[in-house]
This record gives sequence, structure tokens and C-alpha cells, in this order.
Amino acid sequence: MQGCCGRLAIVDLTNRQVDYSIVPESVCRSFIGGRGLGAAILCRHAGVSEPLAPENPLCMLVGPMTGTDFPLSNRLVFVFRSPQTRTLAWANTGGYIAAELKSGGLDGIVVLGRAETPVYLHVHGTSLTIHCARSL
Repeated sequence: MQGCCGRLAIVDLTNRQVDYSIVPESVCRSFIGGRGLGAAILCRHAGVSEPLAPENPLCMLVGPMTGTDFPLSNRLVFVFRSPQTRTLAWANTGGYIAAELKSGGLDGIVVLGRAETPVYLHVHGTSLTIHCARSL
């Protein structure tokens, strides 16, 4: 599907590993945009009841228009399970990060687990790495 890279970075903070997952075209067509894809990911993790549990995903996703000249297509959406309502929730932001993710061949980043020490994610081109953030 045009507009969808079909690739997610899955970040496991507990084990400090980054894996990449292919998103099937059927999923991209059924769950359009960052919010839709985030809803699909959260549904897969529906068995986890506590919103702040390390197993619950925090999704940072882009939509099919991201990186184009279409107005307001620079949105990055965060999809997560709300601690207040325990249902699907989202927030979005503008800026350059969404277009940079898309140009790196990613439809988003899904963060799982909990790091023992502060870390940050560094996205460079098509790769994503986890770095120690103690000095920051």
C-alpha cells in the first residue's frame, strides 16, 4: 500500500534489544494511519490489564500521508492504554520526527518493557539504537 512502509521498530527496554517487524499490507489497509495501527497493536496486547505495566506497548506511529507535501501531514501519534480509563488513548505532535521516521523506512516505534537505568533511543537513517542516558 502506498504511504505505508510496512516496517515497525520493536524496542524492548528490559533486554535492550531492537527488532524490526513487518506490517502486512492487509493490516495497513484495515487500520489506516497511526491511530488505527496503534489500536491494532494494543488489541494484540489486550490480555495485559494494568496500563503502566512494562508489557503494555507505547506506540509512536506515523500515517500514510506523513512525509508528503500535504498540509499538516507531519503528525506523530502516540497510542497507549490510558491509566485513567484503561482504554485506548492517543496524543499527537507535529515537527520533523514523523517525517524522519518515514524517510528512515519506519511506520513507527513500539516500546515495550522497562529500563533499569535511564536510556534514550537514537534513530539514524534506517537504524535505531538504545543508549545510556545517565550523563543527560
